[in-house]
Amino acid sequence: MLKSLFKGISPWGCILSVISASLLAFTLYNVHDVVDVTEGGVLGLSLFFDEVLHISPAQTTAVLNLLCYIFGFRVLGRRFIVYSAVATAGFSISYAVYEQFPPLFPEIAAYPLAAAVLGALLVGVTCGICVRVGGAPSGDDALAMALSHKLRVNISWIYLASDLIVLALSLSYIPLRRILYSLLTVVLSGQVIGYIEKIGRKPRRMPSYRIIATDLDGTLLNSQKEVSPENIRAIDEMTKMGVYLVPSSGRTLGEIPDCVRNIQSARYIIHSDGAVIYDTKEKRAVDTRNMKGETARRALDIFYSYESLLTVRANGILYVDADEQREDIYDSYRLPRSYQPAMLHLAQPIKGFKEFCYGLDEIEMICTFFKYDEELEECRERLRADGAYGVAATETTNIELFDKEAGKGNALLRLADLLGIDRGATIAVGDNINDLDNLSHAGLALAMENAVDEVKRASHRTVCHNDAHVMKYILENILKE
Repeated sequence: MLKSLFKGISPWGCILSVISASLLAFTLYNVHDVVDVTEGGVLGLSLFFDEVLHISPAQTTAVLNLLCYIFGFRVLGRRFIVYSAVATAGFSISYAVYEQFPPLFPEIAAYPLAAAVLGALLVGVTCGICVRVGGAPSGDDALAMALSHKLRVNISWIYLASDLIVLALSLSYIPLRRILYSLLTVVLSGQVIGYIEKIGRKPRRMPSYRIIATDLDGTLLNSQKEVSPENIRAIDEMTKMGVYLVPSSGRTLGEIPDCVRNIQSARYIIHSDGAVIYDTKEKRAVDTRNMKGETARRALDIFYSYESLLTVRANGILYVDADEQREDIYDSYRLPRSYQPAMLHLAQPIKGFKEFCYGLDEIEMICTFFKYDEELEECRERLRADGAYGVAATETTNIELFDKEAGKGNALLRLADLLGIDRGATIAVGDNINDLDNLSHAGLALAMENAVDEVKRASHRTVCHNDAHVMKYILENILKE
């Protein structure tokens, strides 16, 4: 567990984070506090809440910083939060030590303009180093880093916008002259941070993508349900570039076609709607988010209260009711003919299916087809209202249910964290509505030319048809662009 947490973390990066955070604390204690310059960001907002709403900064600062770090973790991932924790600890310990001594330059209070400029430069340099490493010494920095990454906007402009908003609010109780000094400080420090953050980095229109999570039917697979030789060659070349090709499917492992499972370069497979991340090299699941215990039984209770055709995925296997494993029954539940071969030939039929399902310790995913739209809609709303599940669909006649921590998109982010890869360096590509979760979590969302309109609207761009070798297209038009 600990080894996984620190995978990809540089000791030198941690040392730089501590040093920069310590110097930042030195600056705030010996310059900002002496001159009584207010702040933008979280600290300034906390002071505003204290003055206007009479809520102690001891409460608001903790809450606001926590929210900023949570947002930062969601956007930037594990490496960000590790470096941030190191920087925050370094800042807090250093500040506590500095407080044991009087300020080194008390006379600087007589020169507020010079202090504002000096403080801005020192804060910009020290904070900029920490941001450059990949961590945030405060909630302000976490928010700025996450928004900059999410919006593809220079971080200096994010700092400027947030500080201007907070300082404008502070005018309600702080003299204009003091606000002007503070404005000079935050504007200058934000620009310095932005400059340091991009020193030596070649500008590019998009990040260097490291993971491509791809749907199967209608995406990676062509109309003959094959992975084309052109796609295979492109995947091999991607792998040499350090890019992971990750098949991502609602199917369980046993349903993944051999032509996909035999791709030598595809080490990881996300299956059962993100409930499982499977390592093909080690032949084991490296991450599971299955429905368990009461959560699984409650879902079964809801499904069995309707006239529905229930299938269960568990232990990498698709299980079906042996008494219902017939084409005429599948037709009556409006199960598409394209799905029926898997149900008839790949699934494991079970006698006493209902009792079997209730006896499972863990369930990866439940896929249920309905005869009646009204029952389907009512069932879907009950499941969503429960709050314990992720709810998806591949057809208008079915519901796919999994644990709320599963889902293709969440699995993609967990895999990125596991591999020590920035979450923004991910691509998702798909064609149908069950790919929307994956697309919404990826750094770059790609819709196939043959995708449904809803998928195209949710994506950053549309690529080729699934018969035109999508991996070759991505390699030539995105990775090498």
